[in-house]
Amino acid sequence: MIKPLYSAATYLATPALLGYLAWRSRREPAYRQYIGERFGLRGPSAPRDALWIHAASVGEVQAMSALVRACQQRYPERPIVISTMTPSGADHVRRLFGTGVSAALLPFDQPHAMRHFVRQLSPRLAVIMEMEWWPNLFGCLRADAVPVVMANARLSERSARRYRRLPGLMREMLGTPRVISAQTRADADRLIRLGAPGDRVVVDGNLKFDASGSMDRESARGLRHDIGSARPVWIAASTRGNEEPAVLDAFRMIQKDHPDLLLLLAPRHADRFDEVEHLCQARGLRLARRSRDSAGMADAEVLLADTLGELPWLYGAADVAFVGGSLVPLGGQNMLEPAAWGLPVVLGPHTFNFTEVVKQLTAAGAAESVSNAAELARTVSRLLSDPQERANGGGRAQSLVARHAGAGERLLSRLGPLLRGDR
Repeated sequence: MIKPLYSAATYLATPALLGYLAWRSRREPAYRQYIGERFGLRGPSAPRDALWIHAASVGEVQAMSALVRACQQRYPERPIVISTMTPSGADHVRRLFGTGVSAALLPFDQPHAMRHFVRQLSPRLAVIMEMEWWPNLFGCLRADAVPVVMANARLSERSARRYRRLPGLMREMLGTPRVISAQTRADADRLIRLGAPGDRVVVDGNLKFDASGSMDRESARGLRHDIGSARPVWIAASTRGNEEPAVLDAFRMIQKDHPDLLLLLAPRHADRFDEVEHLCQARGLRLARRSRDSAGMADAEVLLADTLGELPWLYGAADVAFVGGSLVPLGGQNMLEPAAWGLPVVLGPHTFNFTEVVKQLTAAGAAESVSNAAELARTVSRLLSDPQERANGGGRAQSLVARHAGAGERLLSRLGPLLRGDR
């Protein structure tokens, strides 16, 4: 009963979805270009019988980048298609892989749109990243007998409580994959309690540990040179609404001890770049935008990272990292990227999407949690003042990342039989 009601609701939501696309396209015109694809009016321009990987957006594309390259090496004859939910995600696919991988946008989860997408693509294998759980998508894959692997699966206790209200729908979706590759034992246990068959759930680790090893050191060195090699640099990355004011408050406090400090500020979403620029200007801060003000970076107090896909190596130009989405109750963002660069990591208290990773980093002495702007300022200022403490914490962070790498190879061994076999 729930599934038909859900499907009906997706059609009733069409006016709202059109309004959302129109609103997003005002700041990101690329949203307008994909309207046909999002509603199933135009199918994907991609090869059939491919390995199809679905990743929500830029962060998830980055997380599976090492896995994709391993698949290209192991199965060079198999075309690869990566779908995302955002134009920026599709652009990141093209930046990372060029013409070697086809990029597409997944349609909204309306029955006809998903059916058209899946049948036109007709993939050999579908790999669904993390929590992209769409009932009609899973139903179409099941109807067409497409093997499905759920990769890098995670499920917080908070999310599990919500999903338990829909037991039938969850059992149907979680019964579709041939393999559910969970990040941790706790994730696996929650997935099984939610309805996933226990014999299909395995713990392979977190792909982000593998992706963190892919670093553009040359670009990082070049940016640090342009900023000024002698200046201390603090990066506040993946920040969200209501976090930037606290970050800027902390920045002003830190400047009392480090007057030549540069704040490298990287908002999570591209449609907020102008908003964050105006916020900085309203506080009288000298700001440069990376996309257009290269000549002014050395004199800026704040460098706004308004380019997409560069965050993994922007960390390499910094001394200390704060990872956002954590001072506000949004669950945090990927803190393994700065850890892989050997940076001490500072986080807010809300990291429920990365509970195990935060536990590991904190236990290793590689991450610290703060609750407000004043604590953030004290922590960052202390780390900037003590090169030895920074080096020790950063070294522990890098060692942790190296110890936990290997999820991609384990997952690849599970994909092999499904890629080689007949459906």
